[in-house]
Amino acid sequence: MKELLSGMSDDSRVVLADTGDGSLAYSAASFEKIKDRLIKALEKFHQANAARAGIGREELRMRVARQLPDRPYRNLLTALQKQGLIALDGDIVSVGGHEATLTHEQEILAGKVLELIEKTKLSAPFLSEISEDLKATPGDLKTVLNLLAGRGDLVRIKDDYFIGSHAHDVLLKGVQEYFGSNQDMALADFREIAGTTRKWMIPLLEYLDRTQVTMRKGDVRIKRKSVKSEQ
Repeated sequence: MKELLSGMSDDSRVVLADTGDGSLAYSAASFEKIKDRLIKALEKFHQANAARAGIGREELRMRVARQLPDRPYRNLLTALQKQGLIALDGDIVSVGGHEATLTHEQEILAGKVLELIEKTKLSAPFLSEISEDLKATPGDLKTVLNLLAGRGDLVRIKDDYFIGSHAHDVLLKGVQEYFGSNQDMALADFREIAGTTRKWMIPLLEYLDRTQVTMRKGDVRIKRKSVKSEQ
């Protein structure tokens, strides 16, 4: 059957969305229809949400492909990504080539946020604290923070805690150097590396575990084989 479908795909009668689990075969007309519907939904979303990098994958499915199970839907997105029509960044979907933009007021706020976070290094204020300091709404701040993270200026440690990219790099370097001569890292050891308090140490350690820099083993952390970063 796969060989038959592949042959039909070669003469444009059938469009295949992947060939593994959840693979789908569309008629050319059906594929064009769902492709156009999905792209139009993305363009409409971008017009209404210029400061956001894209729409959540599941939210998009509920809007335009509710009938598709998860795996076939993911394969459809992958097929469109390979054609250069959309971009996928984790769970975020956007039109290929789309770049989020801020209004003039949001750019001013972004500058203030970036200055505050870079100045405070790993002890950067949490979202609610930034909101109070800068007299800005949490919604506006979240938009700005997410865009700055998307640009690579900030790194998201958790939903309400971001640090500057330089502070992030310094942290990773300190952890790597520590494991160059130590087998495990206790909380007190990490305090020396991070130079901050438990309020920030715990989410930072959870971030390092989540991004596979470290792994928790009892009351200590051990080093994983590779170091990865998460934006």
